[in-house]
Amino acid sequence: MNYIHISGVVASLFLIGCNPGKKQLPEDTFLIEGRIRGIENGEVKITCTDMDTRTSVTLDSAQIENGKFTLEGPLASPRELNLIIPMEGTTYYARIMADQSIMEVKLDTAGFERKMNNYVSLIPEVTGSGFQEGYGAYETLIKPFRAKISGINKSYDRLGELYIAARKEKDSAAEETYKVQLEELKQDMEPFRQQIDSVTDTYIVDNPGNHVSAYLMSMKVATYGLEKSSAVYDRMPPEIQNGFYGTSVKNQLDKLKKASPGAEAALFAATDINGEELKLADYRGQYVLLDFWASWCVPCRKGNPHLLKLYKKYRDKGFEIIGISDDDSNPEAWHKAVEKDGIGVWKHVLRGLKVDRSEGYKILDYGISEDYDIHYLPTKILIDPRGIIIGRYDSEEDPLDARLREVFGE
Repeated sequence: MNYIHISGVVASLFLIGCNPGKKQLPEDTFLIEGRIRGIENGEVKITCTDMDTRTSVTLDSAQIENGKFTLEGPLASPRELNLIIPMEGTTYYARIMADQSIMEVKLDTAGFERKMNNYVSLIPEVTGSGFQEGYGAYETLIKPFRAKISGINKSYDRLGELYIAARKEKDSAAEETYKVQLEELKQDMEPFRQQIDSVTDTYIVDNPGNHVSAYLMSMKVATYGLEKSSAVYDRMPPEIQNGFYGTSVKNQLDKLKKASPGAEAALFAATDINGEELKLADYRGQYVLLDFWASWCVPCRKGNPHLLKLYKKYRDKGFEIIGISDDDSNPEAWHKAVEKDGIGVWKHVLRGLKVDRSEGYKILDYGISEDYDIHYLPTKILIDPRGIIIGRYDSEEDPLDARLREVFGE
């Protein structure tokens, strides 16, 4: 998606409506009139995420003068924008649910939602955006549960800093201790996350003609799966389907279809953990389970004993497992996990993630995971002897077990 910087044009194109003195925007644009307490002068910019390249795109930038600033730019439909204020040693940011309107945004550096390392998430007060107002109504529904998570997050962030420090110092004992404690805190948050998920699911079902629902749905496609996501999308009216987030849902569905049962499995070749070439095409005639995992993924590691049982049970009947690890940045941890869990009996490759860190973090190649539309770990893809996908599974064991019993005639 390409954006053209049009701040000077927008400023000159304000139209006068029926009411004298009232500003009106040109079609498909936004304007933010901002104020911030705690920062008198500095730079501010407004960005969005290009969904095709998954990179940040700057729509406009401006100078803060006496705590005030103005930002403007193109906006075809309601979407989330990120307001960023880089200061020396600290970056402040805020999420703005923007639409094609004149919005007033108030910020206060003392009113932050979350602070981690040098990043501070501010709580914006936004008026003038119907999208923000609608999202605010949804947030009210989940506020009690988010408050519970926020309390745990403070401990999680502090522990996370200690974990990072231990990794840098290569203190493996401390790193492992912090890793376990971080996982325990995740588990403490889980009941509240489930309550948020329940509220969100109900909201999406009850409000198909709402851009907020499309926004929430754009983050649910991988979780819902192809059938449920398609049913939700089909209930959206055309104006929502054609909006930014409706289009995002459609694009995700098209991609997921190519990695779901009935589709031909994408072929790949990679160097395996023993330095030998591995080609998926060489496994035609066998049932192959692609296990997308990582050494740091606790649910993945917990599932390995069960996978070992399945492998021992079916390997002589034409069953193979290929582990595809998301450990490209830490091959040593990958090797250790394979050895510790005793899963070297099947094949292992890295996903092939390539990242450019010269200027921040830019992904150049998503590797094998891209063609299989992998958004969370673990994900398992079962492929039949013809190379056709016949199953897609998460950490739940029963569905995969049942499918294997079926294909092997038990």
